[in-house]
Amino acid sequence: MKTYKYLFGLLFLFLMHFSGLAQSYKVVTVPAPGELEKSLGDDWDKIDSVVVKGTINKVDFQTLYSCSHLGKLTVLNLEGATIEGNRIPDYALFYPNITDDYLNIQRIILPDNIAEIGEWAFSNMRLKKINFPASLKKFSAGSFCGCHWMEVDPLVIPEGITEIPWECFAHC
Repeated sequence: MKTYKYLFGLLFLFLMHFSGLAQSYKVVTVPAPGELEKSLGDDWDKIDSVVVKGTINKVDFQTLYSCSHLGKLTVLNLEGATIEGNRIPDYALFYPNITDDYLNIQRIILPDNIAEIGEWAFSNMRLKKINFPASLKKFSAGSFCGCHWMEVDPLVIPEGITEIPWECFAHC
């Protein structure tokens, strides 16, 4: 009887793995800004969820873009990360030349020290959920433009935000 349970368990794991239902996550500590790609290793395109620790910059956001656009990344946890200048860079996870495709990142967890989200930083994504930390003071133009799937009922904006700029939440 134990042999059947063991074989059934192995068969289940095998089927999950090859059916694409198995989830793959990775916790990555970035030794220095710009080195996320090295830290992710060879399985960067197979990870569907990543927890990033350490200091990251615009180059690292380009790596995360590739992990979703060319790979399977859907969940991005930056809670333990420090982002240079406490600002999400302009075009962080958006490339303006690719307008007919939506990046498949669906959940983003931002660190508590973010003060600003740059221009078009999270545009054209399948983003459903994102937290806005109390430290957030500024949205920029088009920050979330084209995020049709956002589940925001209600949308809670931190008290430090004094204006919603042009096309910040357009087509959401």
